[in-house]
Amino acid sequence: MIMDQHGTISIDLLLTTFIFLLIMGYAATLISDRFTAVDQSRELIEARSLAENIANSINQAYSGGNGHRVKIKMPAQIQHNYTYHVQVNSTGVLVIFGNRMGIAYIIPKKFSSTYNNLKSSEISLEPGNEYVIINKRDENEENWIVILKN
Repeated sequence: MIMDQHGTISIDLLLTTFIFLLIMGYAATLISDRFTAVDQSRELIEARSLAENIANSINQAYSGGNGHRVKIKMPAQIQHNYTYHVQVNSTGVLVIFGNRMGIAYIIPKKFSSTYNNLKSSEISLEPGNEYVIINKRDENEENWIVILKN
């Protein structure tokens, strides 16, 4: 009779330990997923902040009038060495990294990637480079935003 009671306690202890380990494994997975979500949110905030800074620089050059210049320096990376890509066109600034993106809207303007031959274009900004944003007036008295690699 005493043997049966010890055997029952051992099986109960084994079952309880197994359930405890199962719950701890689930909790560890859940915590890991939460940390990943926090990192992704931080990256998205940094991309959105970069887009807002670029849009602000464009708006500043535009509001400064003909000949106004603003320099911007693109960061080499976003958060954990993610490569990113920035596209600027007449409606806004789009920062793309991984499968996520940050966007900042601007007042529609005419954009050109060349100073002497103004023509509408979408402009790509590369990580780690410095750019000059210039407000230039054409022969029709229209303001253009020219973005050149410095």
